[in-house]
Amino acid sequence: VFMPTYGARDKNRTDTAICVDAMDILRLQPQIDTFVIVSGDSDFGVLARRLRSNAKKVVGISAKEAASKILVSVCHEFIFYEGLTGEDLEGYDLDSARKTITEVLPTLLDEYGDTFQPSLLKDRIRRKDSSFSERNYGCPSFTGLLEKFPDLFEIKRWKGGKNEVTLITD
Repeated sequence: VFMPTYGARDKNRTDTAICVDAMDILRLQPQIDTFVIVSGDSDFGVLARRLRSNAKKVVGISAKEAASKILVSVCHEFIFYEGLTGEDLEGYDLDSARKTITEVLPTLLDEYGDTFQPSLLKDRIRRKDSSFSERNYGCPSFTGLLEKFPDLFEIKRWKGGKNEVTLITD
C-alpha cells in the first residue's frame, strides 16, 4: 500500500494502514495462519503480539542493523536480509553457535533422551532466540550446522530427508 506523506505529522500513516489491514485479514480470513512483517520497526511489536495472541505465526524480516530487539523478541521467527543474501553477519561464528546449541540441549535431553530429530533442537533454539538461523552461520541447512560439531553429535541421514541426531557423551 503506497501512502504518500506530506510532512512529519503523516509519518505513521503507512504503519497504521498496515496494522488495520492485518486486523481485517485476521477477522475476515481466519484460514491465514502466518503473517510476515517486513520491517525492523519496534512499533510493529504491538501488531506481532496481537497476531500471536490470536494463534497466528509471525515471521519478521529486516536488515540486522534495523531490527528492533522488541520486534525480534515477539516474532516466532526473525530473518535477517544479510542471511538471505549470503553475507557474513557480525557476531555469528561457530563458537556462538555452539554456545546457543549447548544452552538448550539440557531441556531437550530431559524430554527426548540423547537421540532426536534436528528440528526439535532448532525449535527449542528458536523459542529462545527467534532470530536464530543456520544461514547466519553460513550453513544452508540446520543439519549442516550440526555437522560442524562432530565432537557433540553423530548424525544419521535417512532416505526421504529424515535425519536423526545423537548426542555424543563420554
